[in-house]
Parts: sequence; C-alpha cells; structure tokens
Amino acid sequence: MVVLTAKSLNFCYNIERLITNLEVTLSGKLMEYEFIHDAITGEAKARFSLEHEVVGPWIEVELGHDSAKLTQLLTAISNVEKGKQNEVVITGHEYSVAISQGDVEIHSNASLNGAEPLPEMLTVDHIHYDQNESAACGLDDFRTLLLSWARFTGNPHS
Repeated sequence: MVVLTAKSLNFCYNIERLITNLEVTLSGKLMEYEFIHDAITGEAKARFSLEHEVVGPWIEVELGHDSAKLTQLLTAISNVEKGKQNEVVITGHEYSVAISQGDVEIHSNASLNGAEPLPEMLTVDHIHYDQNESAACGLDDFRTLLLSWARFTGNPHS
C-alpha cells in the first residue's frame, strides 16, 4: 500500500515540473514562461510573466496538443514573412491571434466583443486584469514559443 502525503505530492510535483523555463525578448520586453505538467492530472500547463499572462491560457486552450492548429499557425507565420499575406487572424473559441509583419498579438475574445468595462475595483490597486487580456511578441519569438510547446507536449512538429 502506498500512502501519499502532502509532502510526497509536493515532491512529485517538483520532480514533474521543468522542461522549459525560458526568457525571450519580445517587443522590447522580457517574457518569462515555463511549461509544467500538473502533478495530479498530468496536463501540460503554461505559466507566463504578468505582461504576457494571456498567452498561457491561449496555448493551453486553443493550441493544446492540436497538430493541425500548430501547422495552421506556423504556415500563417511563414506566409506573412514571405509577403503572401499582410495579416492572418485566427479566431478560436476563447482567444484570437493576429499575425502581421512585425508581431503577433493574442487577445481574449471577450476583449474584442465590446464586453462591459470592468468595475473600477478590478482596475486599481495593482489589479490590472484588463491589461492582461492581450499580449504581443515578435514573429520569431512566437515561432520559438510554438515549437517549444510542441516539444514539451510531444507534438510531432517538434
């Protein structure tokens, strides 16, 4: 019989944690992120610095393990870089990605749908929830992020 205590679960969590902890310079800002496996569910999770926090749920929800979506994103980056398209917008269930010549922007769809503004209590005292509904980065950095996620999740594109 194996008995798991909070201490042993924490130890397992720390062992499962790792793989990727990167700092990438994006649009003049440093984006820090790490990929981890949830110790209980085994699900791949992405944690990002506050300014790029929206990228974590986007990569988990919209990309996940979907190799077709990864191919779509990598093809869009390539088409924009080669001048075949000026901009590509990919709208997902909860988030949208806009890929253009200089950068990539990720937005929560709620922020694009003219949702009611947040109450003042959520936008003051260092709670900048409304500012974390979108993030931007460069094309090369976004490609690197996608390929790192693919390697972490075991996607064949890696």
